[in-house]
Amino acid sequence: MTAAAALLAGTAGVWPAQAAGKDVVVSPAWGVAKFDHRGDKLIAWDKRADGVGVYAQGMWNLGGEPGTEGDSVVAKGAGDMNIVRMHIPEGRKVAVRVCKLSRNDTFYGCSAWHYGRA
Repeated sequence: MTAAAALLAGTAGVWPAQAAGKDVVVSPAWGVAKFDHRGDKLIAWDKRADGVGVYAQGMWNLGGEPGTEGDSVVAKGAGDMNIVRMHIPEGRKVAVRVCKLSRNDTFYGCSAWHYGRA
């Protein structure tokens, strides 16, 4: 698809590879991890005042378990949200999970991996 065709298809300002990406949201009751394929953003959001922080992890180059390259971001405290830009090559599969973060910065109680695309 050409850039002009993308404009006509209603994806103005988005190149075809970007339009084909897939977001991921992992949202247990205590927090959220989200991969937003527009800008390759990994987001951590702590939803509760419960003494537990949120550790969001994103991986790509998924030849390993679940990947060999990645980033993480932490949110501590009710309502806290933090974002990191991942810089993933377009079209790559991305694995995302969310974990609880203890007061001594140890993560535990992680979700399963969920998959999207950059």
